[in-house]
Amino acid sequence: MTERTTRAAMTVPLLLLTRPQDDSEGFAVGLAPDLLPGLRVVMAPLLQIAPVTPVPDYGPCDGAIFTSRNGVALAPDGDGRPAFCVGPRTAAQATERGWDTPAVAATADELLAALSKTPPAGRVIHFAGKHRRGNIAERLSAAGMTVETCILYDQRRRGLTPESRAELAAASRIIAPVFSPRTAEIFVEEVPFQDRIEVVALSPAVAAALRSGSFAELHICAHPNAGQMTEDIEKLLRRATFA
Repeated sequence: MTERTTRAAMTVPLLLLTRPQDDSEGFAVGLAPDLLPGLRVVMAPLLQIAPVTPVPDYGPCDGAIFTSRNGVALAPDGDGRPAFCVGPRTAAQATERGWDTPAVAATADELLAALSKTPPAGRVIHFAGKHRRGNIAERLSAAGMTVETCILYDQRRRGLTPESRAELAAASRIIAPVFSPRTAEIFVEEVPFQDRIEVVALSPAVAAALRSGSFAELHICAHPNAGQMTEDIEKLLRRATFA
């Protein structure tokens, strides 16, 4: 092993993933293969997705709005009906469930702008979680459309396990992507050793919820999507490991 290789192995940072377990596993698998050997990953979900029971009686609908894949997973099949989605991964999952996806936006505000220009016909339901932002149904209803919200799941708060805290305590440098304002709020309150953490916020709204923390660095993705987040995290890992 060369001196450079030894030094690189010693400086590999810890990657802290705080999304629900399935999402965290998917993110880790999507990283560049050359970064994975020796990379220390701690999966410490700060949210747990819990379906609402009993399932709400949402009645018939002519279309749907999806702002997360959790909503798609718990909603009915599309049977060819239109679904207006935030994010390409959400749209892809909606397509798999039989929804037609004529409008896909990067953010909720962009989706609202698109639907305001081309209003959907009939009764549209936003299949959502208990904790949501943007007031999508309310804003579209105020613009004269028939849009309602159906809450299908709760995003329950979770704390760090003692094992996760111990791993963070042993790390001198930590890199953490944060994808939602709600996770950001919990992150600031729950995650210790913030002066060792370089945190990457998916959007300005996520960054705003993180600013009360005392992080070593706070980055904001140029584009609020999973692909950009992956690219930004890979850059930080390369900078930290191969400097």
